[in-house]
Amino acid sequence: MLALILQLTTFPASSCESITNQTRFWLIQLAGAASRLVAVVVLVWFLSQSFIGILFANVSGAVTVALCFRRPLLGPRTFVTHLMRAIRYVGKLVTLDGFLRAARVYYEQLLISVSLIGTDALHVLDPDTVKYMYASSGYLNAGASAARQLFPSQELKAFQRRLRPAQRAIISALFLAGSLMIWQANRWTQWHAMILPAIPPPGQSLILASIAIAAALHPLTLGFAFLEFLPAQRLRKAAIALAALPIPVYVLAGAAVLGLHLAGYPFWAAVTPLTIGISRRFW
Repeated sequence: MLALILQLTTFPASSCESITNQTRFWLIQLAGAASRLVAVVVLVWFLSQSFIGILFANVSGAVTVALCFRRPLLGPRTFVTHLMRAIRYVGKLVTLDGFLRAARVYYEQLLISVSLIGTDALHVLDPDTVKYMYASSGYLNAGASAARQLFPSQELKAFQRRLRPAQRAIISALFLAGSLMIWQANRWTQWHAMILPAIPPPGQSLILASIAIAAALHPLTLGFAFLEFLPAQRLRKAAIALAALPIPVYVLAGAAVLGLHLAGYPFWAAVTPLTIGISRRFW
């Protein structure tokens, strides 16, 4: 709760900076992440505090960000006051628009997980492939988060409909080149084996292929990082599209793969970027 309240105190300033001064915004995010990392190393690794250490590391990151934005830290009395006020007025503080704006942060992770669980529940793949599919989930989530931060200024321009076709083409070419390198990683390096799970063939190749597919399709989603800045009416239209599109996209992607007798092809990795890409016309 302390970390959450500290984050809320910096939310207006950080939201403004993410639009008006992206360099300073990302430097502050880097400082917060570095503080959290140092705290994790000290508390978890050296002092063996396990989960408690992670919680305090989150507080450390939030404190660092608050100090960078020159926001006062909360004393015990102020913290309790804010907490009681939040409990008392929770019905007024939690609104549909606020929920939708907050949900954007978790949408990609949630849809990736739902795609995997749905594939498992429908029994469209053999058990071994399902194991490899689940093993790819962490890498897909990490890849989606990392890719979202590669071109922040272009993300903003795409959201504002100011991204030039030439810029979009360059970004698409870069992601496509990276996708091909990931797909063919087994042919030119073995470094990836250090971070992939020790599973029998074709497990590692399938994980690499799923990451490659997500990377190749990522340019379709440019602008999604700023979706919460939409006006209320457009935000609700976007939310309806993002809620309704996953099932038809999943069915079409899965049917295309199974129809071509490519049962092991990681089509689940394409569901999230395709859904977001198609939903853009409703933003």
